[in-house]
Amino acid sequence: ARKDVAGIIVNQGNTRWTCIVHSGGSHFYVDSLSYPKIIQEKEFAELLSSHPMSFFVVKHDAEDFH
Repeated sequence: ARKDVAGIIVNQGNTRWTCIVHSGGSHFYVDSLSYPKIIQEKEFAELLSSHPMSFFVVKHDAEDFH
C-alpha cells in the first residue's frame, strides 16, 4: 500500500458509494448499509476490479494547497 493513500472511494454502479481504508496493516471495507469489516487482499482486488470507477484519496499537508 502506498503511504500517501488515505483510502479509496468506491462508486458501486452509480447506486451507492462505499470506501476502503487501510489502517494498522488491514483493509477496512466501510459501507453505510452495514458495519465496517476487515477484508483480505483478494477481496480488495476483486472489489476494485468489479467497480472500476473508484478514486484514491491521497494525503497532503495543508501547505500543499497554498
